[in-house]
Order: sequence, then C-alpha cells, then structure tokens
Amino acid sequence: MVINQLLDLFVKGAEGTYNKAADYDYLAYLFADLAKHTEIRQYLVTKQAYDDVVPLAKLRVFTEHKSNIRRKGVASTIKNAAFEVAAH
Repeated sequence: MVINQLLDLFVKGAEGTYNKAADYDYLAYLFADLAKHTEIRQYLVTKQAYDDVVPLAKLRVFTEHKSNIRRKGVASTIKNAAFEVAAH
C-alpha cells in the first residue's frame, strides 16, 4: 500500500535523515486530508501486518517536533482519526 511507504518516508525523513535536501514535513498535511476518509481512518488505527505497528503511533511522536508544519499536520491527522468511533 502506498500510504505505508509515505508514512515510512515521513518518519525516516524527519531531520533530513532520509534525504539531506528534504524533510517531508508537508506529508503531515496529506495524512490529515486523507484521514477525512473512513478507509484511511481505519488504516490509521489498525495494526499493520508488515511491521506490526499501528500507523497512528508512528505519527504521535511528532506532536512535539520542532517543525510547526509537522506538528500541526500530525495534530490534524490525529483529530481526523478520532472520528473513527469504532476504534474508541
């Protein structure tokens, strides 16, 4: 699934560790927009077989990141994922 790759890029790209010329902060806003859709919200709160981790847990650590863009995008993603009532 492409979103798995984007999420891994977002995590590994923090602080320029994946690519020195890019930080991938704006992917946080992509995740926030995608989280408006039921299928993506379900994905974000479901443990993934390929790494045995819930994707939202990967994003949560960036709520205290120094990048304002990354922080706000992740906060919006978490807010939108909270509308997945079945996961409560």
